[in-house]
Amino acid sequence: MTTRIVHLHPERLTDVLRALFTAHGSSDQEADDISQHLVEADLAGHPSHGSGLTPNYVAGVMRGSIKVNRRAERIATKGSFLLFNGDGGFGQTVGLQVTDTVADAVAKRGTAVFGLRNVHHLGRIGTYGERLAAASIISALFVNVASRPMVAPFRGRTARLGTNPVCITIPRPASAPVVLDFATSTIAIGKVRVAMESGKPVPAGTLIDSAGNQTTDPAVMYADPPGALTPMAGHKGAGLNIICELLAACIGGAIMKEDHEQGVILNNMVGMAFALGTVSGAEAALEEAIAYFRASPTFDGEIARLPGDVERESRARLLKSGVPMPAATWEKIVELAFSAGLARQKLNAVSNNGANA
Repeated sequence: MTTRIVHLHPERLTDVLRALFTAHGSSDQEADDISQHLVEADLAGHPSHGSGLTPNYVAGVMRGSIKVNRRAERIATKGSFLLFNGDGGFGQTVGLQVTDTVADAVAKRGTAVFGLRNVHHLGRIGTYGERLAAASIISALFVNVASRPMVAPFRGRTARLGTNPVCITIPRPASAPVVLDFATSTIAIGKVRVAMESGKPVPAGTLIDSAGNQTTDPAVMYADPPGALTPMAGHKGAGLNIICELLAACIGGAIMKEDHEQGVILNNMVGMAFALGTVSGAEAALEEAIAYFRASPTFDGEIARLPGDVERESRARLLKSGVPMPAATWEKIVELAFSAGLARQKLNAVSNNGANA
């Protein structure tokens, strides 16, 4: 089945999302944080964490499982350790508040360890690592997902864990940062959603159905009973997934459970951050290591890539061609926006910049 794809003007798409979240009660600042985060994830080549989540988010606000206009509350401070409660608010805005507070703490002390509990979906975790990197801060972030299990353990036949992302970011004062950001499942659940909306299979080895059989059909994740994602890199990825669960769960006190409300995605995050300039000579050693890595011959003749390069290349490309989205997903957003009072003419103009396929 061929799914029609529309290409959306990034700035106009951001305007529509901003107006939509404002119409559902978010402050101007919160609506701006959410909409910019979602579109930037699209531009980075990660629609799994992008604008296609908007209908889910609006539904969460309407049923009361996402609380608008919440602030990150600092609930504990001990030495360099900071603990925050997100009060079920939007991760895209609460996460930025925590990130900025951590950056201030690192500026004063040189280092910080922090935890964030009870926040709705944080989205693309690389956003927070990049924000810290902009302040010359190295960070390592570990996240768990307190919702229904989606990932099977190594050699397991049923889901017991979340996609549990890891993000490690290293700033480079004269260049773009190194950003390693990945789910510890073979693919993120959002990529399964995008595949299903696009009418495409997922890669082999990424899913098992409810009987434990391998499949490429994304629909098994939305069946009753559902299937499961496989862990990345076999036992190594499964081990890292469990470590994320244990670290973030001990901070947040919430884990994957079958009785979590359908559609609710709560995150807990634990992170470590320190200033790049803490160690003498760190910047020179960093650049020497990167130059040596870049000099490696490659099979395709292209330069050896660092983590984060692909996202930057995607952004440059999609700023010109527009954000691609399945037409059916865009129609859902259009209907929500129209119901919230946005003019049809304004909505139709969003897809005029790129070639619709």
